[in-house]
Amino acid sequence: MDARTTPFAVQELVDHCIDFLHDSRPDLRVCALVSRSWLYAAQRHLFAVVYLPPQATGIAQTERCWARFKDIIHRSPHLIRFIHTLHVNATYFSYTSLADICALQFTRLNCVIFNMTTLFTEPRAVALQQLFSVPSLHRVQLNGIYVNQAAWLKIWARLSPTLKHLEIACSGHSRHDSSNPLLIGRAPIVLISLRIDRLPLAGWVESTFRGLKLLSLGPAATLAWSELAPFSHTLEALDIVLNTASTRFDSLPNSFPKLSLLRIGMHGYIDAAPRTLTGLANIISSHLTRVVIHSLSPWAYDDVDSELSGFPVPTVELEMPVLEYEQIKASFPRLDAKNMLQRTDPVENWFTSFIAEFPTISRLHGLSAEEIAILTEE
Repeated sequence: MDARTTPFAVQELVDHCIDFLHDSRPDLRVCALVSRSWLYAAQRHLFAVVYLPPQATGIAQTERCWARFKDIIHRSPHLIRFIHTLHVNATYFSYTSLADICALQFTRLNCVIFNMTTLFTEPRAVALQQLFSVPSLHRVQLNGIYVNQAAWLKIWARLSPTLKHLEIACSGHSRHDSSNPLLIGRAPIVLISLRIDRLPLAGWVESTFRGLKLLSLGPAATLAWSELAPFSHTLEALDIVLNTASTRFDSLPNSFPKLSLLRIGMHGYIDAAPRTLTGLANIISSHLTRVVIHSLSPWAYDDVDSELSGFPVPTVELEMPVLEYEQIKASFPRLDAKNMLQRTDPVENWFTSFIAEFPTISRLHGLSAEEIAILTEE
């Protein structure tokens, strides 16, 4: 049979067949050796997600890994267009190497996950600024040990206008200088979702972002309720952890008229003031359809049952395994009597999963299911 008449002469069929091997790197490497048409189809998956370095093993091995990757990109520059997710562990990278990574001419980079367990110096912040300005960037996850104020503000000075999803877990100074020239006259950045586990600069969120639809606050977020004011009329989903007296709902200054989902973690209920849920009605809206409670302790059962049973919502969902739910559901007689009590499965990475399922996000921004999967891929 003439090779030109076989199904594998049709590039679309080759691409489709190789797509089924997207999570099998050994098979993709073998496919890349078959022919040029198979090579590009395999490379599209092999270089879709890049780890620099693949694992943190020290300065020497990290630098060797980068030198090898840089040589590959230099010899085959077309590979850069296949990279849509970049994981960088910058702990062992020299400043020069980090600057080189951030200066790569990415054309389709969607997601950056950046980790650094040493001090973010200002030169490194400037390098990161360049990476975060890539015009195709949609999602950033930034994890760091310590960032001073000047370095922190420089990271975001040229943020890509296409960025829609941001996760932050960084330590540092909490002082906020509203007269900083990097904040004066800057147009706010419009985000869809923001996840904060730790934040090094108080007041930065309210002065930097607008339009949030999903806000997730971890147990160490230490974000004052007053900082939520700019988002009170746009938030549709709020995920918080009640871990101190300062997170009592009766201290909320604003209602959230568009809020449709409220997820509450009770990790530190014992340390928080009693009746922590008092005042929750302050944020109730006609759109609220789901209240989800997770990480419950026995001390919180009565509070949850008494406060939430009077809510004008169809269900209160306990996020836990089936067996645990069956053992404790009798502790919520008021909710059970009104048929409001339900169970939902626990999710390992709730924020990432919810971005993919959040209907308003995909509808308003015209994203296909495939594009949403790319944006939220770990």
